[in-house]
Amino acid sequence: MRIAPRAVVAAAGLPLLLAGCTAAPSAPTTPAPAISVAPTPDTTASPTASAPACPSGEYRMTSFVATDADGALGTGSGGEIDVEFENGRYEIDFDDDDAITVKSNNRSGRLIVDGSIEGTYAGEPSALAFEITTSSGTATTKTDGKTSTVTLTQIATLLGFDGTGSATCSGSQLTMKVGSTTFELVQTD
Repeated sequence: MRIAPRAVVAAAGLPLLLAGCTAAPSAPTTPAPAISVAPTPDTTASPTASAPACPSGEYRMTSFVATDADGALGTGSGGEIDVEFENGRYEIDFDDDDAITVKSNNRSGRLIVDGSIEGTYAGEPSALAFEITTSSGTATTKTDGKTSTVTLTQIATLLGFDGTGSATCSGSQLTMKVGSTTFELVQTD
């Protein structure tokens, strides 16, 4: 906390004022000219707006890496996946115009999602708790020439933020680790 200049002047001048008070009367003196002290202007810089908490704002998900219980690695990139974090709530919005490329166990495919996943988050960036509250929309996969329908609930278990995790913000980059999945995002706002 910054101490106001007036408080410093008052504290420094208090012993001088008290030293002038004695029990013995003193000879009359001519009054000294009145001294006026103007408050010193505050020369410190005005406080800058602090950076918003991490995560906060609007992002585009650029990639993700997930491992399953057996240690198998799956990756995803591309697509149009917009993510917004605001006041303890998040929303992931998928646009089916751009497919997400997914790779796992020497296989690759395309995931086409049109819908959203919503949830909540709380805690410090190094220890966040996420919970999915709702998901809606449609999803299909295309692998080896086959097309399959997938529920958005299934997509939410892979690409929704649910469980414990952390967030690291660096400039416009956000890296989130939730469960066994790491998400890379770039800020868009």
